[in-house]
Amino acid sequence: DALISTTEKLLQKKKNIKQGTMQELLTGKKRLPGFAKSNNTKMTELGEIPEDWEEKTLNELINDISDGPFGSNLKTEHYTTEREVRIIQLSNVGEDGWDNENVKYTTFTHAKEIQRCIVPYGAIVIAKMMPAGRAILCPNQEKMYILGSDCVRITPNSLLDSLFFIYFTKSSFYLNQIKENTQGSTRARTSVSKLKKIEIALPPKKEQISIAKILSDMDNEIDLLNKKLEKYRNLKTAMMQQLLSGKIRLK
Repeated sequence: DALISTTEKLLQKKKNIKQGTMQELLTGKKRLPGFAKSNNTKMTELGEIPEDWEEKTLNELINDISDGPFGSNLKTEHYTTEREVRIIQLSNVGEDGWDNENVKYTTFTHAKEIQRCIVPYGAIVIAKMMPAGRAILCPNQEKMYILGSDCVRITPNSLLDSLFFIYFTKSSFYLNQIKENTQGSTRARTSVSKLKKIEIALPPKKEQISIAKILSDMDNEIDLLNKKLEKYRNLKTAMMQQLLSGKIRLK
């Protein structure tokens, strides 16, 4: 119990540190060594950002954007029990990356009929709702992926690092815009046209990559702690069963 409690506290501390670091790095309040040419800032629609950063709309930073098929184009009759084309559903777009629950497939044949909805590995996928705006990178776990309804696929151009954008979607700059531009009281929803207008505080490409690397390393550390915590909890449960049933006796 003491080991579990200590690990839980350390895990929460790491999460808090990452959250603070993320907000500072993604808004330019804190700069990484070697990137800040000066301490000067400028005012934009997003607020104050470093002078050498740009304010760009998402539409200026992508080569392609597509939303999922209309309901009639991907129905239960198009599903298959064979492991062919994985359908990316809202529930797969997790808050912290790909969520592998709720597995559904369609056929390769049907995927060709709605080819604009195919998602290549590493492409950005954004949820339109529940909640709107959360984003992941398409994993490399299946033969092929295709968008389900209420998901959007984005292919960034050379100005935008994909992993940086994923982290940017957790910043106050992004979340405030999503909140202001969603419709619906019970199920707030965004759209392709609204996503295109999202303003992004854009550092130079090398700085984007460095920011994403630091935050990714912090995520990996948090993931390792989560796995340790799960291991300790499972070990405790197993020990309780052995000790409280008398299968193992203390000396």
